[in-house]
Amino acid sequence: MVGVIGTLVLTHLISPSVVGEVSVATVLVLSTNQLSSAGFGQYVVANPQLAPNRVFQVAMLHLGFGLVGIIAVMFLAGPLEPFLDAPTMAQYVPGLAASVLLNRMSIIPERVLVRDMKFASASVARTGGEITYVVTAVGFAWAGWGGTAIVLGNITRSLVRTAVIWWASDKRHWLVPSRFERELVRDVFAFGTPLWIGSSASFFAGKWDNLIVSAMFGPRVLGLYNLGYNLADIPTSHVGEHIGDVLLPSFTRMDDDAQRRALIRSSALLALIVFPLAVGLGAVADTLVAALFNQIWQGVAGYIAILSALSVARPIGWIVFSYLQARHRTRAAMVLELGKLAAILGSVALLGFFGPYWAATGVGLGFGLHALASMWLIEQSDGVPMKKMLSGMAGPLVACLPMTYVMSALLIARTASADFLGLLRKSFRARSESDA
Repeated sequence: MVGVIGTLVLTHLISPSVVGEVSVATVLVLSTNQLSSAGFGQYVVANPQLAPNRVFQVAMLHLGFGLVGIIAVMFLAGPLEPFLDAPTMAQYVPGLAASVLLNRMSIIPERVLVRDMKFASASVARTGGEITYVVTAVGFAWAGWGGTAIVLGNITRSLVRTAVIWWASDKRHWLVPSRFERELVRDVFAFGTPLWIGSSASFFAGKWDNLIVSAMFGPRVLGLYNLGYNLADIPTSHVGEHIGDVLLPSFTRMDDDAQRRALIRSSALLALIVFPLAVGLGAVADTLVAALFNQIWQGVAGYIAILSALSVARPIGWIVFSYLQARHRTRAAMVLELGKLAAILGSVALLGFFGPYWAATGVGLGFGLHALASMWLIEQSDGVPMKKMLSGMAGPLVACLPMTYVMSALLIARTASADFLGLLRKSFRARSESDA
């Protein structure tokens, strides 16, 4: 929520065209970061018994590959400016590259915390980073630094997040210097290469639409589109993503039958939480934008209303992706993510010929096709009925329609609601007992 408030303030201080240029630079830097991440963090989470000296070797691979990628993007940024219709984009790349490199230093220690189910420290790091970003970015934007304010905010966010993660993590679990073991390196890349391709495809599906929009409509439209996307994605990125963080280490501790049951159960619970946020955000988009944004940002409302559909479809793919990682079926995950990339970018490019709002429609269409394909694959390969997953999510979606969600969910989505309330009661009971 702090990040959202900061974004709203920044729209009153920075123009859409400048935000668009920074967005293009960000996509390029993050794309390079993704391309140099061969599933290293996922390997640590998916192998909870990995020895500390081997975790250190994975961390060094992760950092070394990232450094090579960052150097490459700094050389390529300038020549790419005319192709992306972003004439000043390259000036933001060095600072964003520094931010990514700082953040990369925290990934493996954070994955160790997640692997060990220690989510509180990771949450504190993320929260501290977001607060620092907002204070820095808004402060410098207020002082007239323009797009550079966003870059400085990213740097301080990464610095704080890395410092907290390093402070919170047990160094004995990962900071144990050792030489590279050839067997381990082979195992990491055997596991991580399909996952790297799949994760890269997933990342590009969520970012490269910005490059298409920039090339087709220019930086001003991209600024509006990017803000609309980020706001519409709040239910997924700020809620669903953290649930996904918990699912992978949870799945790894279950047997096959328990994993199948948990897949169906978690999809219904995630729908119960995320769907009303997504549908409600789309429904109030016009009123929200009119109340919070100045005149030059009013075009954002249409993008929020259209793109809120992605928050309904996108979490389904995340659940299946975590399930496949836990079962070490990274090739299947790779195929699904490549299909998602083709569906989203193809839909955006084709529908974009009819205008920018149609391009945004292509995003929701692509995520919807990916969600259906993910459920179909799991049904064919593991015997998890697609009908059961859909029926578990149908109740929460239908309950959104009357706009009295709590009562509707209790009546229409009884099973998921009862399950969710039971989990809450167990959580509060366990916390009370630990406090006592």
